[in-house]
Amino acid sequence: MNDANRLGPHEVAFAIDPEQLKDIPFPEDDEQIIGQPRAVKALQMGTFIRAKGFNLVVSGIPGTGRHTAIRRILEELPPTKGPDRDIAFVYNFLRPEVPMVLYFPPGTARRFKQLIHDLVEKLKVLIKARLSSEVYKNRRDRLVSGIEKEENHRLAEFEAQLAAQGFAAVRVEDEASCPRILFPSSTAKQPISTSSRAWWPRVPWRRRSGTAAERSTTV
Repeated sequence: MNDANRLGPHEVAFAIDPEQLKDIPFPEDDEQIIGQPRAVKALQMGTFIRAKGFNLVVSGIPGTGRHTAIRRILEELPPTKGPDRDIAFVYNFLRPEVPMVLYFPPGTARRFKQLIHDLVEKLKVLIKARLSSEVYKNRRDRLVSGIEKEENHRLAEFEAQLAAQGFAAVRVEDEASCPRILFPSSTAKQPISTSSRAWWPRVPWRRRSGTAAERSTTV
C-alpha cells in the first residue's frame, strides 16, 4: 500500500461529544414505529372498521417490526362497548317453525341455558319414577279397561245391526290375529280357513282381546 494514502490513528479516531447528543431528537418511546407512516395509517384505519367481512394482512421481512406495530396499534385502540343484552332462541311449542326470542342482561343467557338443562334432567327422573308407581299403573289399567269395555259394547251393537240386515261378522282363523269379515248370514256358520284368502273382502276388523295391562304401552 502507498504510504501517501495511509491514515494515522488520530485521523481515523471518531468520538461524539455527549453535549452534542442533546440536540438529536430521539423518540420518547423505544417501541415507537419509525419510518412506516403509510403502514401505520392503514393499520389504524383497518382496526377501526367494525363491519363484518374485513381482515388485515401484514406482510414483510422477518425482523422488520410487524408484530410490534400490530401490538402497539391494538393497545392504543379505545375500549369497545360490549353487547347491551344476550339473545336466546327457545323452542316454540305452538309454532315450532318460529322459535321464540328471549332477551337477558349481558352474560346471563348461559346461566339460563344451564338452568333449563338441569330442569329437563330432573323431569326425566321424576317422570320415570311416577310412571313406575303403583298409583299410575292402577289408574292406567282403569282407563284402558274402560276404553276396552266401551269398544266391545259398540262392536256388539254393530254386530246386532248386521244380524238384523242379514249379515254376520265371521272370525277368520289366523296365527297372528283374528279378523272378522262380513258375509251373508246363510254362509256365516263356520270359521274361514286362511287358505282361502284370495276371495276375502278387504274390510277386516277385530274385537280387542287380552287384559288392559297386556295391551297398555309403558314408557
